[in-house]
Amino acid sequence: MQNTLFGLYHFLTYLDIALYFFLTIILLKNYGKLPDTLKVFSIFEPLVFVVGAVSLIMGKLSIPNTQIFHIFLFVQLIWITSYYFKLFGNNQISYVIIVSAVIATAYLVSQYLIHWNNMIAQLGGLLYFITNLLFVGYAVFFYLYSIVGKEKVRFPLINAAILIYFSGSSVIFLFGDYLAKMDLAPQMVVWILNVLLHIIFVLLIFVDIWKTLYPAKRIL
Repeated sequence: MQNTLFGLYHFLTYLDIALYFFLTIILLKNYGKLPDTLKVFSIFEPLVFVVGAVSLIMGKLSIPNTQIFHIFLFVQLIWITSYYFKLFGNNQISYVIIVSAVIATAYLVSQYLIHWNNMIAQLGGLLYFITNLLFVGYAVFFYLYSIVGKEKVRFPLINAAILIYFSGSSVIFLFGDYLAKMDLAPQMVVWILNVLLHIIFVLLIFVDIWKTLYPAKRIL
């Protein structure tokens, strides 16, 4: 059972990175055809992919990659915040998003400065949960904003991808250090779930990008 789970995890991990790489190529190749909001999204997505790929490679080579995780934390914060800032347009909500991100960043930096040794050794934990919660808040608020008629829901699948993935992974990584102490079998089940969530995340983004680039060739 344990070997089966381990094999499934590795298969899904490689599938995830292949899909993510394909998405990155699509975004870079078609950058000039994308609307401004997705251009902002595309600027940071390749950087997120590279940091994630480096972390994966280091893990496969048994090289400690926890510090890369913390770089990923900040890159991801810039990525998702920039996207929603552009998505909401030049209005008060956009500035609420920036202020929220600045407060979150200030808190993160203060925690790293005060508790550097403890923070740099953690995988996930409260800080990752806070940033993920911020992303979920962006997504939920955009749905509410559209419901009251203030804004049409553009790129709904990207919004759904952010809501689904970061809701699930926030809980997983909140207990990341505890998971590392579990037996391998239940630990693998949790990580398999996280990879599946990320595959859904990538596929939903891909479909929205495809619909934007090729409206006459709808997938969904």
